[in-house]
Amino acid sequence: MVFPAGDLASAVTSLPRVRSTLQLGPLTRVLLIPLAFCIWWIPMQPCRASDLRYQLGKRVHRFEAAWEERDSPEARARVLTPLQAAVSAFFSGNQTAAGKAIDQACLALDEAGASPEQQLWHSLNISLATPLIPLGTPELELRVERGYKLPETPEPTGMMEMALLRGEQVCSEGATPWTQLSQTFAVPTADLAEGDYRLRVRLKQGDRQFEFPRQMLSVTAHPARRLSKLADDEAALPEETPKSFRRTLRDTMKELTGLLGASRPETDYPAHALLEQCESWSSQLARGEAIRLATGPGQYWISPQEDRRAARCRLLWPSKQLPVADQAATAPVKPRPLVIALHGAGGSENMFFDAYGAGKIVRLCEERGWLLLAPRLSPLTGTGLELPGLIAAVDALHPVDRRKVFVVGHSMGAMQGLNLTSRSPEMVKRLAILGGGQRVRQVDAFQQIPLFAGAGAEDFGRGGVQQVARQFRQAGLTLEERDYSQVEHLGIVQVALDDVFRFFEAEETP
Repeated sequence: MVFPAGDLASAVTSLPRVRSTLQLGPLTRVLLIPLAFCIWWIPMQPCRASDLRYQLGKRVHRFEAAWEERDSPEARARVLTPLQAAVSAFFSGNQTAAGKAIDQACLALDEAGASPEQQLWHSLNISLATPLIPLGTPELELRVERGYKLPETPEPTGMMEMALLRGEQVCSEGATPWTQLSQTFAVPTADLAEGDYRLRVRLKQGDRQFEFPRQMLSVTAHPARRLSKLADDEAALPEETPKSFRRTLRDTMKELTGLLGASRPETDYPAHALLEQCESWSSQLARGEAIRLATGPGQYWISPQEDRRAARCRLLWPSKQLPVADQAATAPVKPRPLVIALHGAGGSENMFFDAYGAGKIVRLCEERGWLLLAPRLSPLTGTGLELPGLIAAVDALHPVDRRKVFVVGHSMGAMQGLNLTSRSPEMVKRLAILGGGQRVRQVDAFQQIPLFAGAGAEDFGRGGVQQVARQFRQAGLTLEERDYSQVEHLGIVQVALDDVFRFFEAEETP
């Protein structure tokens, strides 16, 4: 089930959840109130709220990609205030204000300032009526509208150019004059073959051009009927069908079914490829045949399960080959180091793949040939599986170098990383916490595990990170502590990841 990386709409993380080994402080209790409102308010208004969430993710991805290219002390100073406003708006449940603040941060990267036209272009939302359409659909509605109001709004002029791409091949295209701030365009889709496409929308005004974040559109024959049949087939599978296979099939079908509804998924899914993969799995399982949830380099969604506990995960199998020297003499496949990445509350298994530096951790793992697993976390149930179960799930698909398992967590994920590692310290070589932490009760569990503790100087999670670092220093444990000036809670992961991977690669203790 290979698919390209998408763009996550869940773009801002929150404060850590609390498990038995950690203590909840009074400040955390206060901040969890707006956080809980934010997390649970979104699903209660599925159509509008889910699109806002998706659009926010596109804005964050656009900003993070630009920041990765223009990061400097001066740029950090310019984006600090709007990023803090974005986090505050997200915690209050105001997705629109959060998106506007993210755009202001993106425009602030240019020290020359933004023109009214540039501000208008950034403020626009590009919305597909649905990301999954039946084969032969004549056209698809594309709506362009303002995501928020501006004090100065130039007149809409120019041409909207639309193209559907497979790779870099243009499969369908069209252009329409842009004459209204809110305008609906028709994307021709009648001649498209089955497959997963990227929608490219460009606004041209004279010699100026602005390209919006790309979105995915999937075309497949009779999607509703096929998903209904898949559900029936899954229910009829033999009782002895392995739980992880059945759970992965169910979870993937649920996500595909959601694409047909009114709500917008949080990320871009290659629905056609996933549907065909589910059908192949179902057929093989019905015949009692073995299947593999990952068969080669690419990105996958898997749902390993043990008894009644399961974890929805996103997995990277890197394409880079490891040096021969890293291969054991008797191993048919080279074991690879594994990074387990734990997102903050309000995020999902897609967070590290699509955000946190526009998927920066994926690039860092690809460059090194390392495996990457990002499980979905819940404030109530955690990862679903403990570290041994997560590592074993990856090891069943590609051999894991058990001597090189690294854990990194942000905000709530930092708390989870401390908890999971304290319960299975023998499984982890090094641990990194970013923008989150609370008092650790089982410090002795970390005797053999070096810790990287990073926070932004303007990060509200900084106090928790410092508390953990202080405990490690007092216990004489191995610690690398970093404080990043002019960085807040949203930007800490993107800024710190290069240092985190340098820390992971270090052979000697810092």
